[in-house]
Amino acid sequence: MGTTPLYVQFLITGLQASIWICLLFSTFVGVEWIYRVLQSNLYEWQLFLAPIFLSIIYVVGIVVDRLSDLLFTPWSNRLKTLMIPNPPRPISVMRFQIGKDSEALNGQLEYTRSRMRVVRATSVNVALITLFAILLVTRTTSIVDVALRRSAALSIFVIGVLFLVTLLYTYYKLMKTTLFLIREHYKLVAVDQNN
Repeated sequence: MGTTPLYVQFLITGLQASIWICLLFSTFVGVEWIYRVLQSNLYEWQLFLAPIFLSIIYVVGIVVDRLSDLLFTPWSNRLKTLMIPNPPRPISVMRFQIGKDSEALNGQLEYTRSRMRVVRATSVNVALITLFAILLVTRTTSIVDVALRRSAALSIFVIGVLFLVTLLYTYYKLMKTTLFLIREHYKLVAVDQNN
């Protein structure tokens, strides 16, 4: 995989994470800081602040990517065991072996891997966005009506869970597809090598 798609993946993940970081910050500090930032003259500093902001977002994206990898590893390992019960070699070696012989297949596997990374990290970010949005809504005193706060928190919860379930199902299907491709193409490579 080239460095540009990886860089973009980390920026996407970091931008998503910046949402829950702002929600968390707002939960404890309040939302007034947003109005102050919007009313300030930051536009005069945008050329200076943009690279700093993107650098921070990039690093946050890397951290969230590693965290999501850590959280999803047990599930991924179970799927690998179910799809390829007794691999003749480690699955990463099998993938490398079939990828080196077919540039098109390697490109497809890399593309799918990229999508899995984005979906995996987005799942973690959506869970945290949902959690901290609910915290913010329930702790915000500017919404006086308690029933309104509860209904807003319930709406956020339902939307977050639906989105999260969709992301988890997408990750599951992408992982199964990748493992199926590796298994079946490795069988073909093994047959070709035996002939």
